[in-house]
Amino acid sequence: MAQNDFFPIVYRILAALYKNLKEDNKNDKGLFDTTLYGCKEPFLNYILQFLIDEGYVDKVKYTFYDNKINFSDLTEMRITPKGIEYLQYNSIMEKTKLFFKDIKASIPFI
Repeated sequence: MAQNDFFPIVYRILAALYKNLKEDNKNDKGLFDTTLYGCKEPFLNYILQFLIDEGYVDKVKYTFYDNKINFSDLTEMRITPKGIEYLQYNSIMEKTKLFFKDIKASIPFI
C-alpha cells in the first residue's frame, strides 16, 4: 500500500483531526497540503469530500464552481464520533495504522 493511496491519506487526516480534537488544537493549514500526501489536488479534494459526505468530519462545507470544488475554512474541520469509530475500528484503517508503524520503525527520525 503506497502512502499516497486513498486509505493511508484518509487515515492520516482522521488521525491528525482526532489528535487535534483531544489536545484542543486548531488544524494547521499544512494538514491539507497535497505535498504532504504526495497526491494531486483533485484526489485530495475527492477524499475530503468523501469524509464530509460520509459524516466522518464536520465544521466544513464545500461548493462546486466551474467544475472545481471549493471548501470553507479547513482549519475548522473536526472529526466526528462516527469518524473516530471509523478510525479506530475499520479493518482497513487498522492495517493502514500498522503500515505506518512499520515504516516509522524501519526509517529512523520520522
